[in-house]
Amino acid sequence: MAPRRPTNDAQFAQSHFFEPIQIMEPTDDRPLPVHLGPHAALIGQLQRVGHDFWRRGWSLGASGSYSVVAQREPRQLLITAQCTDKGSLVPVDFALVDSSGKGVIPDQAQASADVLLHCVIAEQARAGAILHTSSVWATILATKFESLGGVLIDGYAMQSGLAGADSRLQAQWFPIVDCLADATAMADQVRDTLQSASPLPSGFLVKQQGLFTWGHDLQTAVRHVEIMEFLFEVLARQAVRA
Repeated sequence: MAPRRPTNDAQFAQSHFFEPIQIMEPTDDRPLPVHLGPHAALIGQLQRVGHDFWRRGWSLGASGSYSVVAQREPRQLLITAQCTDKGSLVPVDFALVDSSGKGVIPDQAQASADVLLHCVIAEQARAGAILHTSSVWATILATKFESLGGVLIDGYAMQSGLAGADSRLQAQWFPIVDCLADATAMADQVRDTLQSASPLPSGFLVKQQGLFTWGHDLQTAVRHVEIMEFLFEVLARQAVRA
């Protein structure tokens, strides 16, 4: 039975924001494709993350994409496939790609349309895990502040949990990039954004699409999503009421 969705803000806060994500081992007993067998534990973790993000309203429908670096040299990413329901991912909903986003074997699921962005982030940020969510609040902020080129977050205790942040006194800038139909042009835009940023941001927003963030491992990336989605909701609610 599908989990019952909350009916008001209080229930949402109680059932979503204060229930920490637990990274668990895979529970799906269907056999994995042979080439994904060595990555069974990572697949199980991403399945759990996907379900929790779906429950929180951060990756509804087929939105969002998640990846982890499965191999450093040469770099390979394990990434969710195109048009998959993140709330009920199964083992065949994943693809293994190289550093250019190409599948390492021909007969597997087609990687997410965001695969080139994941490859660029893994390279530029030296990330071990990359998570893309599409929440209502992140989408509102990306539209509200697109003329400024980004969102500045300052003074909130929550932001001290971001990797590299010394305290709430350290302002955090989240660039906003355009959503482009050309995947290669989109990847180039993100590469330019990250290369020109100083310091490197903890994430960025894509207009009409949502948040991309990362971490040196999956647990850190999940923590970043939780922090940013919380802060984005605070700012978006304030902006809507202003």
